[in-house]
Amino acid sequence: MRQPAAIAPEPDESELRFLRALNQRVDDLLEQCLRGRENLAQCFRRLLPELIRLTGASAVAITTRNEDLEEETWAHGSFGAIAPSKALADHR
Repeated sequence: MRQPAAIAPEPDESELRFLRALNQRVDDLLEQCLRGRENLAQCFRRLLPELIRLTGASAVAITTRNEDLEEETWAHGSFGAIAPSKALADHR
């Protein structure tokens, strides 16, 4: 059985400002995807590299259901020898 996660301290002002800017940028990118009538693959190709740039992460992955309601994983960056879908499954 997994232990409950520790409660994180309240974010400070700089973290809140960063999160607000990140939220606004992601919202802008999603709006561009909607205006362009992009499918999920196109949208994640637009979004994931920007998430890495903004957060300084080395990789990002998202698993969701695609337009055919089949589970699919989109990823950007380096996961080393581990498949992105496996990395996500290991942290569920």
